[in-house]
Amino acid sequence: FYLLQSMIEHLPADALSSYLKQVFIVLFQRLTSSKTTKYVKSLLVFFFVFAIKNGGSSLIQMIDSIQPGMFGMVCDSLIVKDGTVQKISGMTEKKISAVGITKLLTETPEFFGGNYSDKFVPLLQALVALFELPEDSSIPDDEHFIEIEDTP
Repeated sequence: FYLLQSMIEHLPADALSSYLKQVFIVLFQRLTSSKTTKYVKSLLVFFFVFAIKNGGSSLIQMIDSIQPGMFGMVCDSLIVKDGTVQKISGMTEKKISAVGITKLLTETPEFFGGNYSDKFVPLLQALVALFELPEDSSIPDDEHFIEIEDTP
């Protein structure tokens, strides 16, 4: 994800435009085949980097180009559900998430009377929870894997 984020951040948008849809498809295929907390956190940070660099409308159009209405599912099941945003750890990642959600809420016309106007309040609540509530470091019971960084 760090490589993808660096590419989004530093390469011109037109240089990546022909590859981005396929990248998003691969990311969603991995999400459906093996959804882990670590993967979801990294995926959300990537989405927020994309929204910061290219705008929230661009993120919504990219996700909806894969399947119409899919951004609504991403909002419901990844960003808002179960306080997933609270699980994001690391100061840089939290800042990226805060700025990304803020850009989505303030600069995206789809949230103001558009297709996703019903997602505005849950996203705002997720943003407030990111600031106010403590970081949720709990891991579901079925995800107790040994991290490479944790091994001696």
